[in-house]
Amino acid sequence: MSTTTVRTPQEYEDAYGAYYAEASSPVLLLLDEPTTGLDPRSKLEVQDFIRDVWASHDATILLCTHDLREAEVLADRVGILDNGDLLCLEPADELKARYGAETLEEAFFSASGHAFENGDGEGGAEA
Repeated sequence: MSTTTVRTPQEYEDAYGAYYAEASSPVLLLLDEPTTGLDPRSKLEVQDFIRDVWASHDATILLCTHDLREAEVLADRVGILDNGDLLCLEPADELKARYGAETLEEAFFSASGHAFENGDGEGGAEA
C-alpha cells in the first residue's frame, strides 16, 4: 500500500524557506511562528530542521512563537514579552522556578500579571 503526502501551499512555502536557510548556511535565523498551521508530522520536521541548523551551523536562532511547549522544547533561553516589553529572558527551567510554575504558561501569567481564570486578560498582581 502506498501513501501520498499532500502539502498545502503554506507547507511548501515553509519547506522552501527551510531549504533556502540550509543552503545559505545562516549565522542568524529569524523564525516567526514557523510551525503555525502545520500538521503534526510537518511540525516535527520543521522542529528537527531547526535543531539541525542550530547544531550544524552554530547559528543564532530567534524563534517567535505563541506555542510555549514548542519554545521549551527548542530554545535554550525563553523570553516572555507582554505588550512589547521583554519581561525576562532565561532558560525555561529557571523561568518556571522563578515564578513557582509547573509550565511556561503558568510562568507567563505570573510574569505578566495576567490571570487566565478571570477571562479578561487582566489581573494577577495588584498595583
